Amino acid sequence: MLLDLHTHSTASDGTYSPEELILEAAGKKLKYLSLTDHDTIEGLSQISKVPDGLTFINGVEISAEFPKTLHILGYGFDPKHTELNRTLKELQDFRLNRNKKMIENMKNSVLIFLLRIWKKKLAVS
Repeated sequence: MLLDLHTHSTASDGTYSPEELILEAAGKKLKYLSLTDHDTIEGLSQISKVPDGLTFINGVEISAEFPKTLHILGYGFDPKHTELNRTLKELQDFRLNRNKKMIENMKNSVLIFLLRIWKKKLAVS
């Protein structure tokens, strides 16, 4: 029996849209497929039809800290569950803010590095 219970779509960090994932899975004769995007279930609403012979299972990959980062897979839930959606929104906001800080830190590091090179070049000239 072929199955894939841990896939990502363009709703998080995957290559294929949710619809494309469904078509790929059906083309490869998978029997079961779950979409488990990082901290989002947005991709689930993009799946309009599941081909005969393929069973689709709602999924999500939730980030957690204990004491290091963990990724917890959840399956078969109600995608309209209020508390789940609120929690996922908080996780997405946290991830976005963390990524913005990381980019800002990288920009600052590159600027400092370039300034050091420039000062050394001026000192040699």
